[in-house]
Amino acid sequence: MDRSKSASPSTNSAENEEGPIASSSLSSTSNKSGPLSPFACLICSKISSAVRDWQAFRKMDRKTNIQIASRESIKAAAQYCQTCAKLNSKFASSSARYCDECGVTISFGWDKLVFTNNYKHQHGIIKATLLPSQAIDSEHQHYTRPNTENIDLAQVQSWISRCDSEHGPDCHADHKRSPIHQLFFIDVHDLCIVANNSRVKFTALSYVWGKAQSPFQTLKSNKEELCQPGSFLRRWNQLPRTVQDAILLSKRLQVRYIWIDRFCIVQDDADSISENINAMASIYSQSYFTIVAADGSDPEFGLCGIGSDSGPRAFQEELRSDVLAFEDLEFLLDGCAAESNQAWHSRAWTYQERLVSRRCLVFNRGMVQLRCQSGYFHEKLGLFESSEGSRGFLNIFWPSRSLHGGFTKAYSSRALTKQSDAPKAFSIITESLTPSFPGGFIWGMPVFYLDSALDWTHMGVGIRREGIPSWSFLGWQGPIEVNGFWASSIEGRLLNIPIGMWKIKDSKTKELVEIKLDHYEYEKYENEETMEPPKSWERVWISDGWSKKPKPEYRYTPMIGDDRKYLASFPHPMPITPLDPIPAVAMDGQYLYVTTQKALFTLGEPVEPMDYHLHKPIAALLHDISTHRVAGIIETNFEQRSEYVVGQECLLIALYHGQTNNTRWIYPGEYRQFDDDMETKESSNSNSTTWDWIQVLWVELKKGIAYRRGTGRVWARAWASAEVTISDITLG
Repeated sequence: MDRSKSASPSTNSAENEEGPIASSSLSSTSNKSGPLSPFACLICSKISSAVRDWQAFRKMDRKTNIQIASRESIKAAAQYCQTCAKLNSKFASSSARYCDECGVTISFGWDKLVFTNNYKHQHGIIKATLLPSQAIDSEHQHYTRPNTENIDLAQVQSWISRCDSEHGPDCHADHKRSPIHQLFFIDVHDLCIVANNSRVKFTALSYVWGKAQSPFQTLKSNKEELCQPGSFLRRWNQLPRTVQDAILLSKRLQVRYIWIDRFCIVQDDADSISENINAMASIYSQSYFTIVAADGSDPEFGLCGIGSDSGPRAFQEELRSDVLAFEDLEFLLDGCAAESNQAWHSRAWTYQERLVSRRCLVFNRGMVQLRCQSGYFHEKLGLFESSEGSRGFLNIFWPSRSLHGGFTKAYSSRALTKQSDAPKAFSIITESLTPSFPGGFIWGMPVFYLDSALDWTHMGVGIRREGIPSWSFLGWQGPIEVNGFWASSIEGRLLNIPIGMWKIKDSKTKELVEIKLDHYEYEKYENEETMEPPKSWERVWISDGWSKKPKPEYRYTPMIGDDRKYLASFPHPMPITPLDPIPAVAMDGQYLYVTTQKALFTLGEPVEPMDYHLHKPIAALLHDISTHRVAGIIETNFEQRSEYVVGQECLLIALYHGQTNNTRWIYPGEYRQFDDDMETKESSNSNSTTWDWIQVLWVELKKGIAYRRGTGRVWARAWASAEVTISDITLG
């Protein structure tokens, strides 16, 4: 029997039997067991007066901050005021460190309040979403109590329709990409596999395969059978429950086709696997929307609450648990859009699938929400739509270092069942970014600024992945972070100077090809202030508030039609897609070839972490091999001091020469001893405010191949004093 016909969802409107919260349910600000504190009146009334005009509140600049009180005042008011007691409790339970003198501010923006308590550049943040009050009731943008068992699919359909009709092209399927002419889909009407191109309207499923693998999947031996109408109906009970529910959901939301990797990729066909993995970014970005099955740890959990055999959903109504009341206005802490981490949130494959999807229908904690490029819809927020965008990177048109660095950091924290899948699982991101990154990527690393991209550090003890180069973050299990020196340099003020010549082997000709580090050609405009800017760029002078001398800013203002349009600004011009295309070179093997400087230094004592919350591997001081003076610092992959010997020699190769006049790029604030060691603060020019260093890679030679051990910096003066030679190095 076709369960998609027999199981119909029980719809539920926003105005259910419990209805929206009545104003009479609003809690009192004061604790009735004691007198009202003047502190409580001041603190709560400040917030209440700021948000009472709801329309004005939503339109305020997100950067607007109003000082509310000191932490000490809130602690005092907590003795009398329930709201301040909850605020104080939240700050006390935060992982960030506070002091009583620190100020608590309120930041405005759309639907949220953000309480921030700062301490030594650490930020404790509490987010709150506004609950119903008469100030917003007239627009029906109110908190509702969803049905605790069944999801209102009619409401979900209305979200999708509203996004279709009211939002721009960013939320819609990415048809700028070339269509994929041969894809398999599941036809939810005929319940079989069909071949079609990616221009058809289809959904995609993002879910966790789990450890218990179902034997039922598309193979060479059953592909022909599964292409027959009704084939999935005949084997319905063999489908994982999440797959069953995704098929039913797609049908009920009137989308005929769905792409599910287990059945739309022939799992024992290497060509099918390769073709689909290479097209994964296009598949998810061109889908009508992606169904994110974030609940459960395996594909048997299902999508509860849609009226299927998975049964009703079960979630805890948290309405009264975390409410702040400021006079007659209420706020729910940790707003509705927040998701709790599940097994789905820990997987590398699912991270990318969601990242490139234009719209995601997310099932999490028994709730459902639709996230698009313009904001989100959530069951608890009725018809409310945030103006807060979800993922703007899909339309980025320049090679953003910080964006790539953020993706690598997030991806490296995710888990893989097969470690050899690391490059494949990251390929969705690189495929999406390649149009904006001249030269493309090699082993997940951007060719455009390869020398500085090699400067990444372990955030935990990394374990090598065999068969993947050590110089790439993909060659290691465990979280990594790109170095703060360069992560924002292409969008911030930092000057790097090239040192080495880098080459790779061309997969077609098998000859060595030089990598053009063209980012230096763009960055030179930051200091060559008399050079004529490239076409479509103009130079303006701005004051950054720190230095007395104005600095140049370059604005991209191309001609669009008959008008010149301002699109973006940077400290220097950038390659803008597709005006400056640089073709990618297909790399053969995993070796990088570089002619660069090298020198020997010795490892010193470990550096004490500044923040006990950081569980990074050991960072050690570097010493000059002859004078034994402090020369720099190296971030290792050692967990224990016993894993290396003080005085041990280490071979360092130069990546690039860094210069800045802003010490925050020099000291990320992680290592107190290094920050306080005046010996390390010697500049190559004692009369200049410029800080010079050589960014280095610590390598270990094995059979003539150099393998990565760590990364760090040596001050330029110390590097010049060392026995530096120029050598040809092969990185593996």
